[in-house]
Amino acid sequence: MPVDPPLSHFTPVTLANGVSLDFDHYDHVDEHHYAFQLSEEEFQAAFRRITDRDITYYADPACRQPGQVYASQNGRRGTYFRDPNGHLMEILTPIPGEPS
Repeated sequence: MPVDPPLSHFTPVTLANGVSLDFDHYDHVDEHHYAFQLSEEEFQAAFRRITDRDITYYADPACRQPGQVYASQNGRRGTYFRDPNGHLMEILTPIPGEPS
């Protein structure tokens, strides 16, 4: 994704839907979990980028099931992966029948 010009000590990255993720320039950053609900089409496109870049993905937040996508009982699918700073990212589809 393109990186926007720095604002103070933040480096913003604006997503296609206009949401801005502002990354702070800080030497010690606590690890966090970020989840993004995507439509089925967006999920497929994002997952394709993950696999095309050989990023390890997991079916569980403990990262013990590499190379898998989870499917919940309610029909939602998702996967976890780490960003370059070690944050746990999750992409998931909406529950079928609910708006994305």
